[in-house]
Amino acid sequence: MIQKNQNNPALICSEIGLVRCLGSAGIPVITGTEVKGNPALYSRYSHERINFSSYESEQFIQELCEFGDKLDYKPLLMSYDDRLLLNISRNRDELLKYYRFLLPKPEMVEGLLDKLKFVELAKKYNLPTPPSVRVRKKGDLKLVSKHLKKPYLLKPLYRHHWFHENFSSIVGSYKKAFVCSTLQELKTLYERIAQINPNVVIQEYIEGPDDHMYDINMYIDDRGNVKGALVAQKLRVYPPTAGYGSYVVTVDDPEILNLSKEIAQKLDLAGLTNIQFKKRKDTGEPILIEIHTRTSIFDILGIKAKMNLPVIYYKDLNGLPLHTNGQYLSGVKYINVGRDLRLFLKNRKTYGLTLPKMAKSYMGPKVIDGFSIKDPLPTAIDIWQKAIKLF
Repeated sequence: MIQKNQNNPALICSEIGLVRCLGSAGIPVITGTEVKGNPALYSRYSHERINFSSYESEQFIQELCEFGDKLDYKPLLMSYDDRLLLNISRNRDELLKYYRFLLPKPEMVEGLLDKLKFVELAKKYNLPTPPSVRVRKKGDLKLVSKHLKKPYLLKPLYRHHWFHENFSSIVGSYKKAFVCSTLQELKTLYERIAQINPNVVIQEYIEGPDDHMYDINMYIDDRGNVKGALVAQKLRVYPPTAGYGSYVVTVDDPEILNLSKEIAQKLDLAGLTNIQFKKRKDTGEPILIEIHTRTSIFDILGIKAKMNLPVIYYKDLNGLPLHTNGQYLSGVKYINVGRDLRLFLKNRKTYGLTLPKMAKSYMGPKVIDGFSIKDPLPTAIDIWQKAIKLF
């Protein structure tokens, strides 16, 4: 039997970011993973390490229950992985016997994580989303020219549908979405994408520079109260237009924050939540892009910005005092060095970047994705693993 600690550990099945959010606040962490050798397992904050079966499997749920049954306390269960969260939601009645977590209602989790269902959800609740069509086969593409204006944005049904070993050889360099300027370009791309998975969503692409994109992380309690929120602006993205944030900064944007709260209330959201917007180039109107039943990796900004949402979530579900006034620091920077360097080498003209300008942008309070001077071993392991693959 594992003995109870003064602070009950949290079980984190995810990347290093969540481990550091909790560990840096003195909260014990049990690190779980479906990937053997996950660098997060080597964090100094990992008090215990567990290898699980695939997050999508029934075996994973069984393993969670077997592990929870050994404990004399109920650990908080957290992850960035949408597959895992969907599986947990579908098995919540059994898992709540052993773990603490807070999610929206089951049908809402399904509607948010399935991009085809999200199209219908947006219509039902009149959310400010771009016009979209669902595509399951080539013949559905005729709906695109009928209902959408170009350019087009093509996204997978579930993000993990494109995590395929042959994606790069069949489609090309991985992106979480693709922008197509013409219908013919879209048809050609879909023919390749369909070999990976034919279920996609196609939207009108919201034109505008990458720095019009915003990422909002929130924690909402079981009564609908927003106990913490953090707004971040994506100033640089790699690959440009449809990539991942490489340089992201916390900002004070009441319009985005209030709209996020309105949407969360309308959908009766609960728990950790991530909402993404892009502002229209012509009007500045925020357009809703995605909602997730978790925070994004940018929640590590909260360590320096004084709004550590995973810690607030942990304390609230464990009945501990929160000690937060709802305020956070603006101007704290998230930097993914690898992506930012690739952007500089390949796309610096797009952003008007020079070495002095880039170096200046790194000044001030910041967090480096994947790296902490207080927790260096996961970074060393990650570099070593990548080096082995190269040779």
